[in-house]
Amino acid sequence: MPPTLVLQSIEYTHRALIINFGPLLLMIQWLTHTSGHVFTLSEWKKSFGLVDKKLRKNKVGMALVFAEFVVVFLSHDLVFQPTWVESRNMLPPSPADFYSKDWFFSMLCASDVFLGIGVYTVIEVFFLAGLSPLLTEAELFDNPSRTVRMGCGYLDFQHRSREGLPSLVFPAMTSGFLAPTKVQRLGYMKWLHVYAKDFASLPVRMAALVDDYANQVERLDALGEPWSRYETTSLYDVFEPTLVSTALSLPHNMGHLAFGAELWVELGGVLSDGRDPLTAYFKGQGLLDAPTFLRPSHYSPLFLPLSDMRSKSLPRRDVFTYRNDKQLWSITKIPENSQGRRSFVDSATPREIVGDERKRMLFKHIVENTKGVAIGPLEYSGNGRVVSVGRKKIATPCLGSTTIPEHHALRDLKSRHLPTGPGVRRELTASGQKEYDKQAAQVVAAFARKRARDENDPPPAEAGPSKPKKKRLSADQRLTGMAHA
Repeated sequence: MPPTLVLQSIEYTHRALIINFGPLLLMIQWLTHTSGHVFTLSEWKKSFGLVDKKLRKNKVGMALVFAEFVVVFLSHDLVFQPTWVESRNMLPPSPADFYSKDWFFSMLCASDVFLGIGVYTVIEVFFLAGLSPLLTEAELFDNPSRTVRMGCGYLDFQHRSREGLPSLVFPAMTSGFLAPTKVQRLGYMKWLHVYAKDFASLPVRMAALVDDYANQVERLDALGEPWSRYETTSLYDVFEPTLVSTALSLPHNMGHLAFGAELWVELGGVLSDGRDPLTAYFKGQGLLDAPTFLRPSHYSPLFLPLSDMRSKSLPRRDVFTYRNDKQLWSITKIPENSQGRRSFVDSATPREIVGDERKRMLFKHIVENTKGVAIGPLEYSGNGRVVSVGRKKIATPCLGSTTIPEHHALRDLKSRHLPTGPGVRRELTASGQKEYDKQAAQVVAAFARKRARDENDPPPAEAGPSKPKKKRLSADQRLTGMAHA
């Protein structure tokens, strides 16, 4: 006889949900395209029990049915990983919580493959750290300043996400499921600095570094022969310490490695006693005197005031797009004739993306002009939809859901097939009409199934006689009554 499962507790890691059912524990690893939602039984039956998955554009990977609610894991491609175990220590190792634990100690004790950063997160972290995505492993991790700045960028990215993302996600939640509007989805662009963006708004002194970097690269490219990035000391990293102020303000910060001991003291920092693991490591490797690649006399004050970071008149600089194995987005050009060190094998040169191909990769274009998803916490194929019903905005679990009247479901479906973009007529094209007709038949079929089910399973009779409805008088009727009184 199978064990009786009763929900005891829920916990989470960066990449998984762990549900404790008493005798068994379930770990759901989201992987790339799976998201979790909580529906009422009514929402579940009126949507996923009636609407074809081809119309919904998502698949039910797993559903946990409780007395009044259903916890559903929706997936674009059914790529997720459930693991059932009898005790907590039988679960796979979880990623270290860098935000609240000693990440260096966790890495040493992991005894397993140490997990890395996500595809778009790493681009944002490189921006915060003032690093070019072209850097080789040696250029980054054989340099104390760049190594520390990379860590600072990651810590600040985590801090900002942990403290601020709930204010973006919660308004897009209805009951227990996500149903973001297009405006809410576009709001995530404000969280991104460079990934899938057309341009970056930068503080003045950071924009000056971008211009200086571009001029230096143009001069070096004109030489017509390969040149070493590591040996070109006048090519300064585009770094703004205000972007990682949280990390650099910690009592145990590594500012002396990021800026060099002398400059760090000039900026008001306190020198380390040299016994921390990073300082000890770089000292042992003879790398403490390695160049910082930071422009001298550029960082006073260390942190800019908030007004200099959020002004509406901030200078804009182009974001360049490249593709190697993955997408690369950077505020600095990646020169074709440069290499890390002359004596080292360098990385492959990525291909720059321009024109319409680049436009199709932009976050704004994906949200406003396609039916696909971009990146971020509001971008899942399993998300619900916000539909106008009269003067109200109602969140529905999926396209074609029978939780709203049929004609509203059909109107919502039609809006999905209307062309978008500036100057485009909001009329169905021939191909759009064909696809709409096909999917409209699926919506009609879903409502037909609902009516048949309702006839075979009528709602329970109310206990006791129902109270007569109180009639509401219009303003004219009330005035007439007052006149006769």
